[in-house]
Amino acid sequence: MYTVKRKSFLIKLVENDLNGNSFSKLVPINRSYFSNIMTGRAKPSEMMALKIAKVLNCNVDEIFEEVEDKEAKQSCNN
Repeated sequence: MYTVKRKSFLIKLVENDLNGNSFSKLVPINRSYFSNIMTGRAKPSEMMALKIAKVLNCNVDEIFEEVEDKEAKQSCNN
């Protein structure tokens, strides 16, 4: 799972002459899901992060930080 690097993400949107609506249509994702990613309420999967990075013409690590899945960690420790 990934968390957004908000400033870097917004810069990439501007560099690619995109707004939230046009970006959402290109990925494609629901506009509310995009909003949730940007506010940190949603964490995209690896596949979704790859799709997003492709639309923004960048590498995933430029716009996202990988975060550890707490549930997966707990199940490994049990």
